[in-house]
Amino acid sequence: MQGRLYCSEEFDVDEIIAIATALEEASNVLAFGARRCPMTIRLAEKIVELARSGERDPLRLRELALRSMLQ
Repeated sequence: MQGRLYCSEEFDVDEIIAIATALEEASNVLAFGARRCPMTIRLAEKIVELARSGERDPLRLRELALRSMLQ
């Protein structure tokens, strides 16, 4: 799923902000620096997958994505 992870038609502005916030915070926790490193992309894909399933809270998105990365 590389390339576009989501499009503006799929999520509204607030949802995109929540996704971006979750990704930034989770990346900081895991110390991923490069935006295009494979682990950052995998983390982003997981966050978008969670958002597609209905989760919108950035904290919850971050926590669930981090748990999945550590399994």
